[in-house]
Amino acid sequence: MPEDANLHLNLAPADSRTTRWAERNTTAALRALRENSSDQALVQVLDDVIAGRRPPRDLLGQPEFGRLAESGIAEYERRMHAMSPEEAARFSDEVTRLGNAEGIVPNGAKVPPTVTDED
Repeated sequence: MPEDANLHLNLAPADSRTTRWAERNTTAALRALRENSSDQALVQVLDDVIAGRRPPRDLLGQPEFGRLAESGIAEYERRMHAMSPEEAARFSDEVTRLGNAEGIVPNGAKVPPTVTDED
């Protein structure tokens, strides 16, 4: 697959900015997983998904993919909860700015929502 090609997710109309953004970022994330995985079965499935020979759903059958996903989510939660309110506000502002620049976040919307101790 050429480096500038992206996975086709069919999330929304093909010309949708949101779909193009999701495809570009999902492809980059899958490439990063592929480059950092020593599990050859997972690497093969990632290669096939990135090349469009298999659907992304096939990753769910890979135990290492599940472990990586759980680990990544736990790290994200840890980092979000470790942020001071000021850091969380700056993070939200930056994500919102980037989303507005990409045309995927409506102007005025705040993302991601601030994580609180109640979450």
